[in-house]
Amino acid sequence: MVPPPVLSPPPPAPVSAKGIWLGTLHAGPQQLRVQMRLDPDDAAKGCSLDSLDQGTAGIPCRVTAGPGDAVSVDVP
Repeated sequence: MVPPPVLSPPPPAPVSAKGIWLGTLHAGPQQLRVQMRLDPDDAAKGCSLDSLDQGTAGIPCRVTAGPGDAVSVDVP
């Protein structure tokens, strides 16, 4: 008799930073709400920043992968 095959669970899905992220920028005494749109798969337009309190949208930025699941964002 042949034993049944041993099934392993599928590997976990890779972690992605892709999406819309909301946060607060603490700039001295000011606190500004910001929204960042990240798409690491789009090298040309993969990162933009919106300053919600200042009414500014589409500030270009650059995202690079860090160690593990970390990312680094540079805003000129």
